[in-house]
Amino acid sequence: MNPMFGFIQSSLLMAALPTWTGKAAFIGAFVLLVVVLVLLPPRLAGETGRVVPWWRRVRLWAVVVALIQIAIYACWG
Repeated sequence: MNPMFGFIQSSLLMAALPTWTGKAAFIGAFVLLVVVLVLLPPRLAGETGRVVPWWRRVRLWAVVVALIQIAIYACWG
């Protein structure tokens, strides 16, 4: 059997899926990213024991950017 046939067959299967499945997959990936960012221990995020202003918190901005990406994919995806 030709290995190209498997590639073509899988491409045709993906083309047969409704468009909302792609949108759901991308939104799901960003939701998973937000969950990981929220549950990530502070020491792994580079946050030390000292208090920093809110605008210098990397985790906060990463969550904000991921939420914006979710909104973009939900509206225009």
